[in-house]
Amino acid sequence: MLKFATVGTSWITSSFIEAALASGSWEFCYAYSRDAGRAGALIRKYGKTGAEAFTDLSEVANKRPDAAYIASPNSLHREQSVFFLERGIDVICEKPAALHPCEWVQMTDAADNSGALIFEAFRHINSPGFDALKNAVSRIGRVRNAIFSNNQYSSKYGAFLRGERPNVFNPEFGGGAMTDLGVYPVSLAAALWGVPKKLSYAALRLDNGADGAGSMILEYGDFLCNITFSKIADGIVESEIIGEDGGVSFDRPQELSRIVLRPRTKNENPKTKLSDYGKNAADIIDLSAPLAANKMEHEAKVFAEIIADRKKYAEKYKNLLKISADTREITAMCNG
Repeated sequence: MLKFATVGTSWITSSFIEAALASGSWEFCYAYSRDAGRAGALIRKYGKTGAEAFTDLSEVANKRPDAAYIASPNSLHREQSVFFLERGIDVICEKPAALHPCEWVQMTDAADNSGALIFEAFRHINSPGFDALKNAVSRIGRVRNAIFSNNQYSSKYGAFLRGERPNVFNPEFGGGAMTDLGVYPVSLAAALWGVPKKLSYAALRLDNGADGAGSMILEYGDFLCNITFSKIADGIVESEIIGEDGGVSFDRPQELSRIVLRPRTKNENPKTKLSDYGKNAADIIDLSAPLAANKMEHEAKVFAEIIADRKKYAEKYKNLLKISADTREITAMCNG
């Protein structure tokens, strides 16, 4: 059983703790927060006898947990991750782990120098849903286009409109639509195809400079990937990847709970009138993979496996690092 500490006390921290405990691979031992009461509340709710709450990161590190899960404001991710990594403690950092490529390099360098591991908590990439998606894409022939949609009205947007500045809409804390929602489809494109040859991007800025929505086109040479995301309006359409032999549709990029394959069916009958068009009915094949109720459980298991047997899963770990590095590169391309 691996012992872990948490940094941050938001709802995502509670979700990860529950997922880690459900995976059967982790024991929640330490919680850090600047607010002693909030850290203590987590310990009382999820910790066993001996679990402790702290308001000093050094005291957490002195306990030598196997890993630290970091879910603080985005602007603190690099600093806090490096703090633990330099002390040889593995880190699971909530997305986005870094705001710029140079920050990610600092984090991976710190990990390499101490022999620690750094994971970006991409729950979609580490789920069976991602494997199901890759399987489906392998059956549609040459990919020609992709449309990734992730538009979700934020529960914090009302507060923003009232003049408040919640972290998720505060550029000083690394907030905005790209870092909160856009990172999911961007990392999905990075995981499937790497860094594009060319990228065009437009952002819808709010009055404080934070991006409320964005849209981009990733050019991969022989196909395009269109990405749209928003925290100020809800979307209703699914995402899809279109190939010459069919297409794949799926739900939100961070979910990947519904994967549907639609092979292209050719209608060889001659068309003699307008109503003949659009009648090429295709089989619909559900390739969805079963997912845990708490979808973070899958990443908790993956990270535990890699930590427990680093040699066996070295290639998998290397691939996860590349996905995070490519994600940083793509978002950097959006900034010019």
